[in-house]
Amino acid sequence: DADAIFKSEAFQRHCSDKDVDLEYASPGDQFFNGKVEHLIGVMKIKMHTVLKASGLGMDYWSEALEYCVYTYNRLPSKANPLNCSPYQMYHGKLPHLGHLRGFGCTCTYWVEGSMSKGTGHDGIFLGYTKQSPRGTYHIAVKGKRKGTRVDSAHVTFDEYQIMPKFVDKTK
Repeated sequence: DADAIFKSEAFQRHCSDKDVDLEYASPGDQFFNGKVEHLIGVMKIKMHTVLKASGLGMDYWSEALEYCVYTYNRLPSKANPLNCSPYQMYHGKLPHLGHLRGFGCTCTYWVEGSMSKGTGHDGIFLGYTKQSPRGTYHIAVKGKRKGTRVDSAHVTFDEYQIMPKFVDKTK
């Protein structure tokens, strides 16, 4: 797809970091790839939805997109035989779902070995790491170190925060 978001420097850097090669379709040829184009559109809508619901800005679009893809791949789909998830179709086993959390919810994390030494640090849940089935989460740091990201297996979440920070401005 030759959409502007896929040609942005941020997206190209993100793909390069993940060792993904980019190939663009010629103008007018996207209809040959209809299913993929539809899925890209669905993921973009989901990404914008979780960003809006969390109250986070477009600075977090790459984390929101990764979160949406990760979650989508673990949910059952009527398009697959026996309503299997894409994860189950690929790996041949049911995905672990106990670690799933709401994007942008507030959380408290501890650096390794510090849980017994007192209070943790405030953060915002941004997604999962490759070790997530074992419970490692990607966190945006709040407070003095705002703007930095950490990965931590020692996290507690505000479980009652269904739609964090969303304010309906249409009323």
